[in-house]
Amino acid sequence: MLIYSFLIIGLAVSIYKDRGKTKKAVFIGSRIFIKMLPSLLLIVGLVGLILVFIPPDTIGRYMGTEAGFSGTLLAAVFGAITFIPSIVSIPLAGSLALVGFMAAIFLFIHFLYPPQSVEVYSISLNYLKEMALIIPPVFILMGLFEVWVPKTFIQKYMGKEAGFKGAALAFVFGTIPTGPVYIAFPIAAGMLKKGARIMNINIFLGTWAAAKLPQLLIELKFLGPAFTALRFALTVISVVIIGFLVETLMLKKENQERCATEKG
Repeated sequence: MLIYSFLIIGLAVSIYKDRGKTKKAVFIGSRIFIKMLPSLLLIVGLVGLILVFIPPDTIGRYMGTEAGFSGTLLAAVFGAITFIPSIVSIPLAGSLALVGFMAAIFLFIHFLYPPQSVEVYSISLNYLKEMALIIPPVFILMGLFEVWVPKTFIQKYMGKEAGFKGAALAFVFGTIPTGPVYIAFPIAAGMLKKGARIMNINIFLGTWAAAKLPQLLIELKFLGPAFTALRFALTVISVVIIGFLVETLMLKKENQERCATEKG
């Protein structure tokens, strides 16, 4: 797996240069992982419950071809809601409370629907195994990023001053990875903290989700060059527009809050 290659190389170089900084990086990565673990467990539980208790014909009725625009809208809303736990910073106590609530639901299902509960456990466990293989290395790499990459570097190449170069770099960074999209959120948070432009972070996330090179190669094979080229071109345009709009709205909100604070 590519992520482990990056991890091994990163740790080897870091240990060679400074063992102290390497320990600090691992500590930072572990701390972030522990903080996000309850939210990740919540996502795993939701996936298991949804796949078992929502029949395929129900999904087809409300989100299939015949559902039209309402199905598209429902899919967009549902997709956005299911990713909220992974991108919103929930206090640890709140996260633990949500996990406790999910555990109570699992217990309830275990006694009322024994056959289905076994299937829920199996699906949730499979997703948990997948996350366990991918997530920990990502957080250690985040720790290395936090320790070794100076804020000035990110500001120079992906900040506001970088201009088109920053947007292009964000796009390239988004197309290279092979992992699932939830890996991108903590990486994006780290870059944002270091001074990356909001628009560039949105381009990075949008590209990772919809225009990764390995994904494009598979799409090319099954759906053909015309479909792939058109969807890719529209994706590039869309992520830039969305990135610009998100940045504009967020900066406007921040300015309003700043003005309100100064007046108060």
